[in-house]
Amino acid sequence: MRSVLGVLVAALVAAACSGDGSRSATEAETPAPTSTPEPTVVEAAPTPTAPVVDGRVIEIEERSVVYGGVVFSPLVAEISNEDPTSRENGLGLPSTGTYLHLTIGVENPMSEATLTLDDRRFFSLRVDGTITPAPLLSDDIAPRSAVRPGVAGTMRASWEVPVGFTLSDGALVVGPAEARQAILPLAGLALTASPTLRAVPVDLGGSIDGVVVCGPTVLRIENALATSSADLPADVADSGGLPRRAFAGQTFLETTVAFTVVSVEGTEDCAGTIVSADLIAFTSDGTAAPDGWVDGPADVAAEVGDTVAITVGTMVNVDAQVRITVGRAGGAVQGATVAPG
Repeated sequence: MRSVLGVLVAALVAAACSGDGSRSATEAETPAPTSTPEPTVVEAAPTPTAPVVDGRVIEIEERSVVYGGVVFSPLVAEISNEDPTSRENGLGLPSTGTYLHLTIGVENPMSEATLTLDDRRFFSLRVDGTITPAPLLSDDIAPRSAVRPGVAGTMRASWEVPVGFTLSDGALVVGPAEARQAILPLAGLALTASPTLRAVPVDLGGSIDGVVVCGPTVLRIENALATSSADLPADVADSGGLPRRAFAGQTFLETTVAFTVVSVEGTEDCAGTIVSADLIAFTSDGTAAPDGWVDGPADVAAEVGDTVAITVGTMVNVDAQVRITVGRAGGAVQGATVAPG
């Protein structure tokens, strides 16, 4: 009995003294302690400052130009960072560009003739030799784009311009490119609208007898006057259906010739003395100019001693050499060369 108990004690002592380091099956695994993370601090973003429209308004020194019989006068310029669409719709939204907003006075002093203009191409801006049509045009003239007789109002045009732009850098260009444009500087001395009519020297050789009207009827050329103009008189344009503004590179040329009836013979053939617009003709650089217009009556009855003036015109190239001839085959013909430009 004692020996069995001793063996059991020895076995227990041996197990306790063994060096394998193994844990008791009943020993619990203890987890390693964990640390609490520091909270992340998010700084509040600053409240953005809304961008603002920044600009300056400039009164323009008095100036105007005539185009198609209508007077155009730039009145007020505004240079700002608000683009044309925003400004037109009253949104007040700035942009990264610089813009010129121009208010232009418009007056049609004529009693007849309506000037029709194109929304986007009628006003342009010239800066450093470059001409840029207005991307947006608005007006208080109704119906839109029709400047009728007696109408006065304003139009507004806008362009993007270089940073640092001043009025002395630009000029207002009136009219589309296919027509003769009028150019008006936006700064400098006051410029008032003046007629675009220019006198053209013409010498038909003084008083010449022998222009035959019909049969042996003879006229004397008293004098002649020629004028050149970018615009056609309103009454002529309406009656002839011709353009009110000459095409680019061209001009309206008109001449008035005064005739005095010297003698009349064969009135039974002429049914009275008739002074006719057919007596006056134009050639441009050696080629017959196209049929133009008669400003006034085309035929006038006259007696011996009466003086009658006949006015005719055509459109020619500005740089052409134009010859005006007066007379008819079978009688004296006189001519003069003029420079319409």
